[in-house]
Amino acid sequence: MIGARREAPDWAVAAGLSAALHLAALGFALSHPALRVLAPEPAAEAAPLEITAITVDPAAAPAEPLRTVAAPAGEVIAAATTAPLPAPASLAVPAGSTRVPASDPADLPLKPIPEVLRPLNAPAAIAAAPAATAPPPLAPAPQAEAPPPDPRLLELVDRIRGRLTDPCLLALPQIRDGALDLAIIADDDRAITPLMDSLTQGLGGTGIGRNAALLDARQCPAVGFARRDPRYPVFGLGLSLDSQAVASGQALRGRITNGEGYDTTLLLIDDNGVVHDLRPFLRQSAGSVAFDAPVARDGAARETQLLLVALAAPRRPAAIAAHAGELAGPFFDALFAEIGQDALIGVASVYLR
Repeated sequence: MIGARREAPDWAVAAGLSAALHLAALGFALSHPALRVLAPEPAAEAAPLEITAITVDPAAAPAEPLRTVAAPAGEVIAAATTAPLPAPASLAVPAGSTRVPASDPADLPLKPIPEVLRPLNAPAAIAAAPAATAPPPLAPAPQAEAPPPDPRLLELVDRIRGRLTDPCLLALPQIRDGALDLAIIADDDRAITPLMDSLTQGLGGTGIGRNAALLDARQCPAVGFARRDPRYPVFGLGLSLDSQAVASGQALRGRITNGEGYDTTLLLIDDNGVVHDLRPFLRQSAGSVAFDAPVARDGAARETQLLLVALAAPRRPAAIAAHAGELAGPFFDALFAEIGQDALIGVASVYLR
């Protein structure tokens, strides 16, 4: 129709109404903040803990010195004070006690300051120190002089060395319990008594003890071996027996002396002429060698005696082990061929009942 009013489209009307409503709601929310819905802020992720050693560089120090911050005008900063702590009950001063005022440090007596020790110059101090005087050496204790030998013994030794020519005869002088004794060992009993009389004639024979020992002829090689010793009739080893007679089945006991530092052996030559090595029965005892050997006789008793020869050498002769148990002839021939006159020997005899 001409002159009639044009109508707006429907969608335009709807859009306008929607915008008007949103604007009205926004204005209401702004005018009422308590009604605003706040969304929670997202939590920040925790950073890991790192420990780093920081070295201060002196060159990095600020060139400009720090200034003291001045207090504002009219404001007074009071010095920090610490209130005294109350004394414990255990330290409280009891009633009626008098407090003693602390002394003035100036009134206290001065104590001497200890001297400071300085390190010692050891070489110089030692050089400057006077040399210690060693005490004079003690004089050795006077030793009792040995009694002079019996002059009869010296004369008897000279007579034995000048008169004995029989190879199977030994004359052994010795001092026993302060008395002079003479022992004759031989394979012929008929020669023993005349020889004793001849050797002791003019020496006061009534005061000289006599001992005779009869040997078997098969023991004579041992006597000849002993006679080759240049010390005869005074041998280098001492050979003493606890008893001059031993019952069959009992022990032969005694001691060997003067063989310190040498290999010591004890040989027994029985009255059959067989040589026995008694080394297993020896033992060291107080600077000497003791022996304790069981002995027994197989058969009837005899008048002859057993002969003992002690031997001390720098080393044990091989001939002893090689020829032990043999007759005296080959045994002592081999022994003398090995050691000659280099060994110390001692001789004794014992009667086996």
